[in-house]
Amino acid sequence: MLELFAFASINLLGAMSPCPDFAIVVRYGLTGSRSAAILCSAGIAAALIVHVLYCIFGIVILIQKSKVLFLTLHLYQSQ
Repeated sequence: MLELFAFASINLLGAMSPCPDFAIVVRYGLTGSRSAAILCSAGIAAALIVHVLYCIFGIVILIQKSKVLFLTLHLYQSQ
């Protein structure tokens, strides 16, 4: 349980810290206009959606191709 708490705490800190995307949006907001910053953030959000979708599809394909993984997940779900 302590490991789970430590893992969740580290992930929370990582999610709160600014990343390069934040710096790019701030730069567009300060040097350009508000609409440029909004378009930049929309582009970043679209790219993140694409990355999440292909990760999800990859996991689905792995589950479909691996009978052991499928049965493990199926047994875990039925408990």
